[in-house]
Amino acid sequence: MRCATHASRGLIPWEFIEDRLRRPRTVSMWSGLAESAGAAARSYRRGIWATQPIVVEVWLEKDALSGIFEDLLRTRLREQAARPSVC
Repeated sequence: MRCATHASRGLIPWEFIEDRLRRPRTVSMWSGLAESAGAAARSYRRGIWATQPIVVEVWLEKDALSGIFEDLLRTRLREQAARPSVC
């Protein structure tokens, strides 16, 4: 049986079902220019790899682990980008 069938019968909670391959696609919208400018400022990220001689890539063979690593790497990159450059 499919997971959705088990969930609809109450055998497993719906929260246990995760589909990483199909993510909702939405269009960003704002109430005005000020809100749009704020969103742009919050989403700005300095290109930390632009001046580096080596670019780090992380590859996973198991998609089930991708959410864990994606969250971890996103947090670490945000922390690194916030640090002032020593050079």
